Amino acid sequence: MVEESVDRAFDKLIIDMDVTVQSTLVTECIRILPKGKACGSDGITREHLVYLCSVISTPLAGFYTQMIRSGYIPDKIKEGEIITLHKGGRKSKSDPNKYRAITLSPSILKVYETILLHRGRDKITQSLNKMQGGFQEQLGCLITYEFCSS
Repeated sequence: MVEESVDRAFDKLIIDMDVTVQSTLVTECIRILPKGKACGSDGITREHLVYLCSVISTPLAGFYTQMIRSGYIPDKIKEGEIITLHKGGRKSKSDPNKYRAITLSPSILKVYETILLHRGRDKITQSLNKMQGGFQEQLGCLITYEFCSS
């Protein structure tokens, strides 16, 4: 059932061979990544990308352009490292339910995801229901709650 839905969605995709990712967009996306986060399996931190931004933005723009045009993301870039984090506070560290799993994704993939979000944000938010305020800029759970309760 789900597999068929995914297949139908991919059948409707139209690849735009004229799309181009500009190096300025890559630079902007690198600069807005959160600071101080752990690096993924590539060993590259956000700080590395910021430091090398003037050198790496143009090659990354070409790489991302090809990824969008082909609809293909190399397997190595999609590899992540799953770690568990304690939820914090005074919760028992011996209780496995007090931990959550997170995936440390490669920084190169995080920049690509940010570019895709930047390019598609308007289309994505157009299809969101007002009840999904937690997923929309300038909205959140409390505002959505107020909207629902009125």
